[in-house]
Amino acid sequence: MIKDKIPLWFWCISIVVAIMLVFNLFQVDSRINMLALGILNIANAIRMWKKYRNSAIMFLVIGVLGTVLFFKYQFQ
Repeated sequence: MIKDKIPLWFWCISIVVAIMLVFNLFQVDSRINMLALGILNIANAIRMWKKYRNSAIMFLVIGVLGTVLFFKYQFQ
């Protein structure tokens, strides 16, 4: 488990993502889920980059794929 101090910007992004996911409970839309989880994965990759580079690359790839799928479904 990662026991590093969590930066303030990551807390802010996590709160925004949590708000998006709660909003998704009332207006079900998978695009909101994809965007929220893509943002959280990219933010987590940036936060972990120095110490856990392999995990950060994995989170970055997953986040970018989620964001690409979001834009694909958004503009279809």
